[in-house]
Amino acid sequence: MHIACLWAKGSRTIEEAGKKIADELFNCGKFVYHPDSHYNKETSLAIEKKIDSSHLEEESLVMNYFYLTKVIERINGGNGLGDQVNCVDCSLIVSSLVNILGGNLHVGKLQRTEDTNYADPDIVTKNRFEIKKIKTIGSESPEKTMESLESEGKSYFSFHSIAWQPASTESPQFDDPKNIIYDACVQFINDEVDESALAETASGMLLGEDDDNSGYRAQLSASNELGIGSCLAQP
Repeated sequence: MHIACLWAKGSRTIEEAGKKIADELFNCGKFVYHPDSHYNKETSLAIEKKIDSSHLEEESLVMNYFYLTKVIERINGGNGLGDQVNCVDCSLIVSSLVNILGGNLHVGKLQRTEDTNYADPDIVTKNRFEIKKIKTIGSESPEKTMESLESEGKSYFSFHSIAWQPASTESPQFDDPKNIIYDACVQFINDEVDESALAETASGMLLGEDDDNSGYRAQLSASNELGIGSCLAQP
């Protein structure tokens, strides 16, 4: 709660708080981008299931566990689980801190299909989308970011996780172009802007339609079928 209040200080709305929190996370200097998640891990739990009055059967339940306490530890100067985070970690951190303040942020993934079997290289290739020039959290420069994501001369995300605020609270849909996006993982790069200035994240903008150049998807992905045509909000 302390970090959420500190980072959102001066905000008058949840929208302002979300943008400030995302910007503070991006600029806090505690984390650096890595493709793999380090604070959201798959955990297996053994659960006893009653078969009848005298027999119990043990089942294994696999679930994802987000280590928010370790995130807080890292932000406060400790080691936590290290400095490496990916887009899933960033979206969960932002949504958790904003929701502590009364927000209603969800987390969703942009990719070409609904398939989430990321252990299959063919699925990863099928789901990826080409991106425009960006800078990831903790990166030395946009050039370093683009180089690290390069494949066959172009730069791609195999998927990208973002925190989003639904345009409709009654029937929230991730693919609603009016949803507000909060992304602490990347900064969009405008070459006309002084990159030495304090970086702001790709937050506070609408998800947007394919032809909406000011929308989040159009700012993130390349203007072609392998870019915005494959950068789709999956349920």
